[in-house]
Amino acid sequence: MGTYAMPTSDSLASLRRSVSLLPPTERSDVFFMDGNADLAHYAAESKRMLAALAGARHPMLVLSHANTTGATALLKTLIEGIPDAINIADQHPSLWTPITAPARLSGEEARTYTNQHTIFILHEAHKYNNLLTFMRASLRDLNRAILGQATLTPAQETMCLALMCMEVPVLWRDASFPSVRSLPAWMRDLHERVRSVRSWIHQGAPREVWLGAFFFPHALLTGVLQNYS
Repeated sequence: MGTYAMPTSDSLASLRRSVSLLPPTERSDVFFMDGNADLAHYAAESKRMLAALAGARHPMLVLSHANTTGATALLKTLIEGIPDAINIADQHPSLWTPITAPARLSGEEARTYTNQHTIFILHEAHKYNNLLTFMRASLRDLNRAILGQATLTPAQETMCLALMCMEVPVLWRDASFPSVRSLPAWMRDLHERVRSVRSWIHQGAPREVWLGAFFFPHALLTGVLQNYS
């Protein structure tokens, strides 16, 4: 903080010297923030600059005749890289094993009580299956547009540019879990998440749960409270 000390004199020369010693940008400690705030700021600035440079290339230039083969090859690779849908019908028997109903329930409510964890994981499986289906459909529609078999919409132009820049398209981000990863890292993360949910469905509830694998992890915590309240 000594960089921002008051001038030692009120003379014009002293004031000019003090101003010349000031850094061009403020450090995070000036605002009582951790040094990691600088890293986040620089990363965001770099991303904005690269996005501006990438935006200078119109999607139609990316989809020129010379690049059509590369674009379709990329789309084919992405389609093949999407995880298979979770077979929700193949459920482990333990998911529906009766559990002791909470003490607050009695009579018919207690006899028909369903494990809230099972309801939660089935909802998560449906959400992931919907996401995977949407991803495949959007890639196939974009591939048809690139080949001239359909009209290329503005949303597809934006999606194509994002894929070429190895970024997650806005259409996918809006339909998926929160993430700031690049496209390759996001796809790997998607595989891990789907594998975690599929394992719960097919092999039963795990002893340890990866909360980050779910769309709404707070729903699982609510289920725990409902089961054992």
